[in-house]
Amino acid sequence: MTQTSTNSCILVFARTPIPGECKTRLIPVLGKDGATKLHTAMIQHTLVMTSRSGLGQVQLWCTPSPQHPFFIACANQHSLSLHQQTGHDLGARMAHAVEHALQQYQWVILIGTDCPSLDENYLRRARDQLSSGCDAVIGPAHDGGYTLIALRQSVPAIFQDIEWGTESVLQQTRQRLSKFNFHWVELDKRHDIDTPDDLAPLITANDVVTLGAYQIPIKVSG
Repeated sequence: MTQTSTNSCILVFARTPIPGECKTRLIPVLGKDGATKLHTAMIQHTLVMTSRSGLGQVQLWCTPSPQHPFFIACANQHSLSLHQQTGHDLGARMAHAVEHALQQYQWVILIGTDCPSLDENYLRRARDQLSSGCDAVIGPAHDGGYTLIALRQSVPAIFQDIEWGTESVLQQTRQRLSKFNFHWVELDKRHDIDTPDDLAPLITANDVVTLGAYQIPIKVSG
């Protein structure tokens, strides 16, 4: 059995897998049901990975509501706690979750569910950097954002006035960290799965997107 750390917490941000309301940029190639199926697969993949990492308690931060049956099933399956994302934008919701968790834990690792290449080793490297004295760790994304942020202290301003969803997110976050004299390190870049071009690493034979036990055929146009 994997021994779980008691001084750290992994925060997973996720949106309810509702057709037409998740992974909308993938709908043209996967269809509404296919995009939702992939979104579901990425959430499950992330929760399996974080739960078996042994790096800390896993908290699933949900939007629009943690009361959705899918999230309740996830909590039962992976023995994790459910929480409501709260705030007027993504930055406010992240700041709230970090502040909440740091009231109980020494450090937190916050991730989404859009990067299937994140694994236990990647999270462990972030944890080790925090343990060695870094104030923050960032896992950059190739699209100019980030797939992971790990912190030892809560400074909500780090998440304020960021142009979320743009290629400026990472650079603006660096500026915030520098402003508050944070010592931080950055891990290697990873790819989020947001657009049709991002699907390439997951496409297997016969134009099927495969992630774990999930297989989603690419929609044929015309």
